[in-house]
Amino acid sequence: MCGCNFTARSLATAQYVTGLTSGGSGGFLGLVTKATSEPSDLQDNQWVKPEPMSTDCFNYTFDNFQNSGGTAISVNLSLCDSYLRYCCTGATGGYWIDESYCKPLSSGYTWVGGDTCKAEEVAVINEWVNTIGDLCYAGQKFAYQTQTLFQVDVGCCVTMPNKIFLENINLDTVANCCIFTIPAGMTGMIDSAKLIMLCNASPTSFSVSIGNNACPEVVTSSYCNMISTQVIDDVSACEVYDLMPTLGGAGSIGGCCGADVYLRIQSGSTCGNNLCANLLVSGYVF
Repeated sequence: MCGCNFTARSLATAQYVTGLTSGGSGGFLGLVTKATSEPSDLQDNQWVKPEPMSTDCFNYTFDNFQNSGGTAISVNLSLCDSYLRYCCTGATGGYWIDESYCKPLSSGYTWVGGDTCKAEEVAVINEWVNTIGDLCYAGQKFAYQTQTLFQVDVGCCVTMPNKIFLENINLDTVANCCIFTIPAGMTGMIDSAKLIMLCNASPTSFSVSIGNNACPEVVTSSYCNMISTQVIDDVSACEVYDLMPTLGGAGSIGGCCGADVYLRIQSGSTCGNNLCANLLVSGYVF
């Protein structure tokens, strides 16, 4: 065999291989870390490959490898495959070029860095989801009607942080006023219900309840399984009445029992002067 830079033999010699992997004849010069010194006798297009420090640091500056502007080259090896190639500019010396090949990022993922500056892929979490069943992560939200369901932890707890405000409810006649809808397969619970009177009425008497149980056979037993029937009389404008939830767990009702939660006027006002009130409700679904 014949060729350049080696004596004709049947196999390449160690001298020839060493010549390719050290200064003076081009090619790969080996792996380098932050503390590695710049090789001597460099020629054009020789190159080195950075590797992480033994401390698992992936993001650092190669102090002994400078670019054309004289600035030390910095890389993050968890984000890219990096190669430093030497460019010779003659007798006055040369500089290094960082040839980086970005690692691909999977669809639906983003980079997150750890305490060692290593970047890792994590799934992008949508703040708003399209169905209740998609509530998987703390902070996710699902909107229905005018309300929002909110995933508060990584377990099964979902809350309805919005307060529901109903205006100008007529208390003169027996009627049902829908407050909100419990999503199918979930449970609704009334935490607080306040009836805010809008005018004076004395003497008067009326009764209200809240629930989602419809009883066509006994209408007076309808819509009272979350807050049982409460009688109120002799009211003044701006008075506030707390409607207390039913004790013994009955204030928590599943959607399978009837999705719509109503305020029911069980008996109308006796004052006969268009008595009205606002209703402020807060609660949970889970």
